[in-house]
Amino acid sequence: MKINRIIAAGLVLAALALTGCGKNKKDEGLDMSKYQLKFEDNFDGEKLNEADWNYELHEPGWVNNELQAYIKSDENIYLKDGNLVIQPRKNGDVYTSGRINTQGKHDFKYGLFEARLKVPHGKGFLPAFWMMPTNEGLYGQWPKCGEIDIMEVLGDKLTTSYATLHFGEPHTMAQVKETITKGNFADEFHTFQCEWEPGRIRFYVDGKKVGDFNDWFTKKINDEEEPWPAPYNQEFYMIFNVAVGGNWPGNPDASTPFDEQAQMVVDYVRVYQKESYNENIKKTEEKFKGREPDKNGNYVANGNFNSEDLSDYKDWVYKEDAPGNGKASIKNNVIEIISNRTGGQEHSVQLVQPDVPVEKGYEYEFSFDAWASGDRKMKVGICAPNHGWVRYFGDVSVPLTTEKQSFTYKFIMNEKSDAEARIDFNMGAQGSKETIYIANVKLNKLAKAKVVEKKDMKKDGELLFNSEFNYGTKMWEFYAFDPATTSVAVDSIGQDADGKKNDNAAQVTIKDTKDIEWKIQLMQKGVSLKKDKDYKLSFDVYCTMPRKIKYALQRDGALWKVAHGNEDWTPYNGAPDININQKWKTVEQEFTMEYDDDDNVILTFSMGTIGDRIMKEHDVFIDNVKLVEVK
Repeated sequence: MKINRIIAAGLVLAALALTGCGKNKKDEGLDMSKYQLKFEDNFDGEKLNEADWNYELHEPGWVNNELQAYIKSDENIYLKDGNLVIQPRKNGDVYTSGRINTQGKHDFKYGLFEARLKVPHGKGFLPAFWMMPTNEGLYGQWPKCGEIDIMEVLGDKLTTSYATLHFGEPHTMAQVKETITKGNFADEFHTFQCEWEPGRIRFYVDGKKVGDFNDWFTKKINDEEEPWPAPYNQEFYMIFNVAVGGNWPGNPDASTPFDEQAQMVVDYVRVYQKESYNENIKKTEEKFKGREPDKNGNYVANGNFNSEDLSDYKDWVYKEDAPGNGKASIKNNVIEIISNRTGGQEHSVQLVQPDVPVEKGYEYEFSFDAWASGDRKMKVGICAPNHGWVRYFGDVSVPLTTEKQSFTYKFIMNEKSDAEARIDFNMGAQGSKETIYIANVKLNKLAKAKVVEKKDMKKDGELLFNSEFNYGTKMWEFYAFDPATTSVAVDSIGQDADGKKNDNAAQVTIKDTKDIEWKIQLMQKGVSLKKDKDYKLSFDVYCTMPRKIKYALQRDGALWKVAHGNEDWTPYNGAPDININQKWKTVEQEFTMEYDDDDNVILTFSMGTIGDRIMKEHDVFIDNVKLVEVK
């Protein structure tokens, strides 16, 4: 059950369980000879045993724009007929539901995790049996900490279950779905299992192993990848809950019941472990394979736009996402994209090329010619459809005029090699329906890039890494409450109202600031401040429209909670907000660290709502972010 605020598309993973549907029936389809039962709850009592389970309490909208409040109530969580019942309820416009976990009471490192259950009927319901790490701060906050979703079923698609791993920084997910042809997951009990061993996670549904997974990663805040099999080499705890509404299932409608059909009913949950596990394992690295470039070294297929079928998923593909609508055609080695409706998303009108190989550690040059029937913008990027839609390059906002222009960008492939990357030209939701013309698209591998050590990204006397964004967004993290309306890129062509531009600057594109400032943030973690020392923070900033942003050097409240039991996000510099406009300005602040030494300070630029909510698309540019000690 995705606890974060980011939703991404999936890769390939697995889901599993046993054929034994009765509590006493012997498990089949899995070698249980070396397993010993470590925990079991058959829910045969009168009330939930709070020696085993914690009730979670959360307000509506806490994650994923969900509608329910999680509360402790006998109407939402109770035992009946030897089962655990989680019952979502609706009272007018108020939704409540239940969420319980075993954190701090039953935590496990490796094992076989099994539950027999039925899920609720109804659009907008998302029940889950899943796991989170006991110490979420060990490798860093979600998704770096890792997550194991054993079972999720959409309430209006009851024949399909999902199993998912979330991990990495940037966020990556691996997912598989299992569809049954007889019955469904709501009208009868089914068994879901996860077998977790060092370096391997397998899933089962009703005794059918649908795959296993051993390829994941994570990074700490210093942007260095942790030794595999992190983050899945720490203790996790189990969770049961039913979410109502939100990003994935969508909200309930008039057909959604809130009676017995809305119940998640759990017959039992069990955990088995082996006597010991061999953690001395090594990951097998596969040699990178991808399609070869043409004779000129261009990895773009048909970059000269010879005639081809734009509807098959080969070479160039024209795509629409309703209500986007348009037409693409090739003539005289130019592709023309006409937009009739630009839709609500950048990808509503889109030209893509799949299966583009990009290899880790190499520098690439991406170039194309483009113009339009009138002044307008489009977004360009290279992404990872099979790896959580990570952006290897972009999304860059490209200003088009009626004059043909050549655009060239260089980038270093810092992520894992990918033989199936995708070039995206996004033309939706750009405030214009002017026709776009594109020609001569190239992607060339230049050379093995110089390995940049962490120490090389910090200048003498400065306390921040990659302060001028010369290494893309390395060492920086971006948080968006709603990723569909916000993105970050490093831009080298954007100009302010005076025509001034920087070689590289962080560009945050915002369509909706939401309701509070922290819902859009660019941040750098792990900053060190010492008590009674004086510091100077400075940065350059401009925006394509007048607005306010806030900046802060603050305590890491999540790490504070691990140590002290409660969150504390104290801003050491007072967290001022500033007015910005269409011209570059330099902001400077001097302050004294009046608190104890802190080596885990977070520098944050908050760009959500400060004052009035902004629902007009705009770009915030930030560069030359420097923090020094004043001697």
